[in-house]
Amino acid sequence: MKSPSVLWLAVVAVVALFGGSTGCPDSGTSNPPTLWLALDGRETEVKLVEDEPEPF
Repeated sequence: MKSPSVLWLAVVAVVALFGGSTGCPDSGTSNPPTLWLALDGRETEVKLVEDEPEPF
């Protein structure tokens, strides 16, 4: 059986890992469900846009 200090350390590690990964509360704005790649003035540069761009 493991000593209580090792078990306590494991519990603290699990709580820190999963408890801290919940993120920030929602600020009322959310990301769009789909992002599209659109040309950004040059054929070698693209940007992310919310609306589906016209086909090339």
